[in-house]
Amino acid sequence: METSGCTWLLPDDGYVFRLEREELKEGVYKMINARVDAAVKGIRGIGYAFKTIHDLGKIFGRGIMLAVLVCGAAKYLYTKGIKA
Repeated sequence: METSGCTWLLPDDGYVFRLEREELKEGVYKMINARVDAAVKGIRGIGYAFKTIHDLGKIFGRGIMLAVLVCGAAKYLYTKGIKA
């Protein structure tokens, strides 16, 4: 009754651990959910970036936007130490 249905983990040549019910519910699934959420947020971020670039291209013109993007990419590559 004192464990309230908790699971006991008995690793080889180690200590005995009591796992609370909450830990079993999340466990590996918490890690999987966190990774999926990060991936989904990353995909949404990329989509927002393309929409923003598209809108700015409409406002400022494609030639200017292309020049800004090329300069930005060149600066990023230069600061990372990647040389073409």
